[in-house]
Amino acid sequence: MGMVSKNIKIFFGIPCSIFLFQTIYLIIKYYEIPDTIQIHNNGSVGNKIYLFLSVGINLIILFFIWYLIKNPHKINQPYEVNEVNKELVFRNIQIFLVCLAIIITIIFCFVN
Repeated sequence: MGMVSKNIKIFFGIPCSIFLFQTIYLIIKYYEIPDTIQIHNNGSVGNKIYLFLSVGINLIILFFIWYLIKNPHKINQPYEVNEVNKELVFRNIQIFLVCLAIIITIIFCFVN
């Protein structure tokens, strides 16, 4: 398909904006964070650089979701996609993926 509507691009801007805000906020507050932080619930500690691990993972997931939004035909469907329902099915997939990207990005904000 390769074509992404303007509305989908605008809505995908929401998780991108959240991601950008999270990254900028982390960079601004980075020097106020102690050098050693708790990185797991069992009391494990690590360097504060681990905070950027969730940012990197979130970025990779956003790139992957954007790839799927641009190529919805790559997603395996439990039903047949034909010329009659193709546009509707692909648009619904794109809307679902944008919602998924928003939810995942919000979750990654709370992980930090």
